[in-house]
Amino acid sequence: MDFLTQQFIVTAKKIRDDLRSLLAKFDVLHEDVSNLSNFLQNNQCHAIREDHNPDEENQDNRVRVVRAELSTPVAIGVETKAKERYPIFGLLKTAFEIVGIAAAIGYAFIAYQQWKEMRATTNAAFRQVEIGRESLAEARESFRVDERAWVGIGEPIKTPFKLGSQPYFGFFIVNTGKTPALNVWHVIKAKSYPKGEPFKPVYDPFSKNPSLTPMFPGAKHSTITTTTHPIYQTDLDHLGSGSDILYVYGIITYMDIFKVRHETHFCEYLLPNLSDFAACKTYNTAD
Repeated sequence: MDFLTQQFIVTAKKIRDDLRSLLAKFDVLHEDVSNLSNFLQNNQCHAIREDHNPDEENQDNRVRVVRAELSTPVAIGVETKAKERYPIFGLLKTAFEIVGIAAAIGYAFIAYQQWKEMRATTNAAFRQVEIGRESLAEARESFRVDERAWVGIGEPIKTPFKLGSQPYFGFFIVNTGKTPALNVWHVIKAKSYPKGEPFKPVYDPFSKNPSLTPMFPGAKHSTITTTTHPIYQTDLDHLGSGSDILYVYGIITYMDIFKVRHETHFCEYLLPNLSDFAACKTYNTAD
């Protein structure tokens, strides 16, 4: 339950308590007026009894009947006036109750409308805060991407692919970002696959204590590998005809200045002319 809802409930309870107090006061006032009316009636009846002349007791029955008839309207008149007062106060009490209930309903309606408006305003403010947070997060992410290190491969490194030689292959590793790359580690591998066989990178077991170095913006490192044996004529024939494909691939891992770890995969294959490389269709990714 939010703050506005709690305030609305407290206000409604206060209105209810005020109405109960007002009705209680009207009940006391009605009782006081009723007691006053009875008191006046009793005094008037007592005064009428005192107006009787004791000598009249000796008059005949006819005269006493006339006195009774003459005094009856007076008693009835007093009683009638007393009874006439009760409906007035009852009507006043009912009217006040109706007015109070109507006022409470009106006040509750107005308070509810104000509460709705305040709630809508608060929700709009919260939405603006969330939009601001999202914009700030996007700006921070854009700044981080723009300022971070980006490490990948550059131009290839190779020796002539000749019969009897054991050539090596590799690439320059370059940081093209605006800030240093930390804890840079890389590995490279060369392996031939028969044509049509899907490429699947295979690595030798990695060292448990790899060498980690920093790379400043624009700096170049090299990663190199070699064939496992000297080149035979069958190797030249298979690679030259395209029946076998030699892949050179590897991994680069590093951390940027924002303490975020990144990983780059690269892969190229030797063309049948045995001197140029082309990018693989898969395994070339960076984050």
